[in-house]
Amino acid sequence: MRPLLLLVLLGLAACGTPPATPTGVQYTPAVQSSYVQAVNAVRTVAQTCNNQTNSRYPKGPSTLSAAGALSWSGLLGEVARQRANYLNANSVDLTGPNAHTEGSDPTPFATRARNNGYAYLNLAENLGNGFSDADAVVGAWLSSQAGHCNALMDTAYTQMGLASVGSYWVLIMGKPQ
Repeated sequence: MRPLLLLVLLGLAACGTPPATPTGVQYTPAVQSSYVQAVNAVRTVAQTCNNQTNSRYPKGPSTLSAAGALSWSGLLGEVARQRANYLNANSVDLTGPNAHTEGSDPTPFATRARNNGYAYLNLAENLGNGFSDADAVVGAWLSSQAGHCNALMDTAYTQMGLASVGSYWVLIMGKPQ
């Protein structure tokens, strides 16, 4: 009877919540699914974006066609987690001129992607701070005038990773080689 009880207890332990990463972020299927759903809910319908500051996209309001759904990339999820961990550990001011840099690295998300083995054709990041959940941060990106909406709707991306550490949110979108 005891060996059977031990097997049952071991089986139940294996079904539990996966261990947290050192920063406390858990990548459960439910969390991943909720993040993908939040992003894809806006990507799969046309959106009007009003970029005013991002030189990559046309300035002013524009209506963008549906971009199609993104799929989850574990590698991009890890890149987003590392970036969010950095932002949180350093209390980065996302409204400041150095929000998207780390030291002398002007594109730390791209450096992290390469360092994590993600070979990409296209790559972008959206940052947020102080939002309660993925739907709230995605909604803020849609109304942003800093190109976040344009990046969300950009058809150059096919995969995503999204992480939240502390109050910081990081979305990394990419297209692999």
